[in-house]
Amino acid sequence: MRMNKLIKILVVSNDPILFLLEKEGYQCSFVQDEYQALLTLDSNSFDVLILDWPNNGDGLLDIMSKLQEMRIILTSARFISSTTVPSFVDRIILRPYSFEDLLAIVKELT
Repeated sequence: MRMNKLIKILVVSNDPILFLLEKEGYQCSFVQDEYQALLTLDSNSFDVLILDWPNNGDGLLDIMSKLQEMRIILTSARFISSTTVPSFVDRIILRPYSFEDLLAIVKELT
């Protein structure tokens, strides 16, 4: 198991596969919606944001544009055109996806 104790991930999604990130040694905070994410960001810093989009986060994405040091991964059940995704988003992964694919993206970004 790769230990990533210094890598903190904020997950704004209810996808149960994302809980596997903790088994890989990442420090994860799981929230259900934009409001909880904003409260969490007020008192914590994170290296990566994984956001279920567009189900969550239009307002959150506006705030993320100001936090350039955070890497952002969007998950979505439908195709997202590159013209609708803000330029500060690092990666998009379409559901259903494998945990291995998601983990590879997280490792690449961190």
